[in-house]
This record gives sequence, C-alpha cells and structure tokens, in this order.
Amino acid sequence: MARRTKKNGRVRSEQSRRPVVSALRPDEAPPSRAAVSVTVGWMLSGMATMVLTVAWGAAHVYVSMQEATAENASLFAGVALFSALVASTLSLALVPAVYRLQPRKPPATITVVAVAIAVLPWFAAAWTAWAS
Repeated sequence: MARRTKKNGRVRSEQSRRPVVSALRPDEAPPSRAAVSVTVGWMLSGMATMVLTVAWGAAHVYVSMQEATAENASLFAGVALFSALVASTLSLALVPAVYRLQPRKPPATITVVAVAIAVLPWFAAAWTAWAS
C-alpha cells in the first residue's frame, strides 16, 4: 500500500517508514500521568519564578532610578516579588514529589538550577527587607 507524502509528493511504501525509537529502556515502565503532571507543574512554577524575579529586578532598578515618581512601579515590584515567592515555594515543594513519582530521575543539573532559581526570590525578599 503506497501513499503520498506532503513534503515532496513522492510515493513511499509503509515498509520504508522508520520505527519509532523510545527514550525508555526496555525494562523501564513509562511514567504515570501523575508523574508527568507533577514534572510539568514543577518546570512551569520554576519558569514563572524566573520571569517574576526578573520583573521584580527590572522594577526595582526603575524605582531606584526614579525615586519620586515611581509609586506604581514600586507597587508592581512588590506584587512581582510576592508572586515569585509563591511560585518558588511551589517549585521547591514539588522537587521531592518529582523525585518520588518519576521512574527516571531528572538530571542533577536541571534540579540544581531549578532549586537555585527557586531560592533566589527568598534572597531578594531578605535583601529588600534589610535595605528598607
């Protein structure tokens, strides 16, 4: 049975298709939906923490440059830092769940970077409290 491909219009047989190669080892079970959901939530909360921390930093620099006229930016910086603290707490809380649920553990480098990103807003909050 032959069919046309969209890419170049040539006829290819079903037998010429390459087999799908799995990233799992033969003796390894695929991760459950819960494991995948927790891992995705962990990565999304880490990314949200990073974005919110950068937004706090940018707003904080703007406020320090425009002292008298930056009331709204100062309020935005506070909200961004609070949101980053909430997201980072969630990110740190999900690390043990990811390690418990995933059959294949995430690489150590990814875990270290994710934890460093999650701890950064706590240092920023301590610095902000100390500076004021």
